[in-house]
Amino acid sequence: MRYLTEFFALGALRRGRPIEQFLGPAGSPERPGIRYIELRPAKIRYEIYLHTVEDVGHETFCRVSKLAA
Repeated sequence: MRYLTEFFALGALRRGRPIEQFLGPAGSPERPGIRYIELRPAKIRYEIYLHTVEDVGHETFCRVSKLAA
């Protein structure tokens, strides 16, 4: 599934799971990176994080989910 429907996104948040959305490339040609947003449920609110990370992968190796951990 490429995109979460509103139903699945709300379900994940209700279960205490974060959701993420890729926003596109960031950085420069010398230091390429990516940008994505994360929405995390907290006790009585939601927290929004904007991640901008260096793209350290290559064509056969990509580990986006572990870069921001």
